[in-house]
Amino acid sequence: MAKKLIVAALLLIFIILVISSMRRHSGTCDEIAHHIPVGVILWEKGDLKMDTSQPPLSRYIMAMPVVLFLKPNLPDDKAVWRTEDRSVFGKDFFFKYNQNSQQILFWARLAILLVGIFGAFILFAWAKSLYGLNSALLALFFYCFSVETIAHSGLATTDMASACFILFSLYSFWRFLNKPHWFNLILAAIALGLAQLSKYTAVILYIFYAAFIFTKKEERISLKIFFLFLISFLTIWAGYGFSFSPLLKDALRSPEKIQLIANVLTKIPGISYSRLEYLLFNLPVPLGEHLLGVLGVVRHGQLGHGTYFLGVHSGFGSKFYFLVSFLIKTQLPLLAFFLMGAYSGLKDKL
Repeated sequence: MAKKLIVAALLLIFIILVISSMRRHSGTCDEIAHHIPVGVILWEKGDLKMDTSQPPLSRYIMAMPVVLFLKPNLPDDKAVWRTEDRSVFGKDFFFKYNQNSQQILFWARLAILLVGIFGAFILFAWAKSLYGLNSALLALFFYCFSVETIAHSGLATTDMASACFILFSLYSFWRFLNKPHWFNLILAAIALGLAQLSKYTAVILYIFYAAFIFTKKEERISLKIFFLFLISFLTIWAGYGFSFSPLLKDALRSPEKIQLIANVLTKIPGISYSRLEYLLFNLPVPLGEHLLGVLGVVRHGQLGHGTYFLGVHSGFGSKFYFLVSFLIKTQLPLLAFFLMGAYSGLKDKL
């Protein structure tokens, strides 16, 4: 009973910290210019190709209470929200079509807070399964007082959703490996699909899972990996309403995407640019919106992104960015525990 009270107290403190943070901070660029308006368009207008720079799951989540409780106003003309610069429509959505920007922002952020609480439960459950209740309480303590989780659980962006659903996928896959019955398989497959719907880079989980399964060479598990991947694909497709349409039909900046695809596919004998263009605009495919998003990520990687890191301006960032950011942003006590845990786990192998 006492341990349950500790869990409840930690989560309550976490909720208070996040809500007090979200009420103090004004809207960020990503929230106002991109995520919340796009999420509302997804629910109200079903325009899946308005913005494919991010998968739709986090935007569905943050926009759901906004649509349910606030009934936001939207223009009827599709061309208004289909602008090249989404920030124009984002600003109009908050301050022209609607006059309750603070309420919209609060409800959208509150939805992401619920995702953060979900992540806390997943972390607690996994740590308890691995190391026992006391270790799970310690992990939950670090989670609830981490500046990263507090900050991102109070912002209507994609970061917390992607972190939590990728964690959920890893935990579900671990459960499947330990008890490979059909319920765990279906849960792991759905979780894998939700991870893909939260972040495009979660595609690496397919490679990781397949490599792990086939290196183990356990027939009882290897035979089921096909169904795990199949159900995950169906989960992703369900996230797009089982859309089945030509890849570039009604897509923004289609000439750029044609060129990107042509650079690869026209090298194949028998595929000309004109034939490829016809297929892209006329051949229906499943998961077209998701593929558009992946193409956008590839294009972004090729073009680069302006950064300023450790006193240096760059168009392609630095390979040390994430390591340095982790060291700067993570509290010193947590880094100390991280190093002690790493040493404890490796000392017998060194």
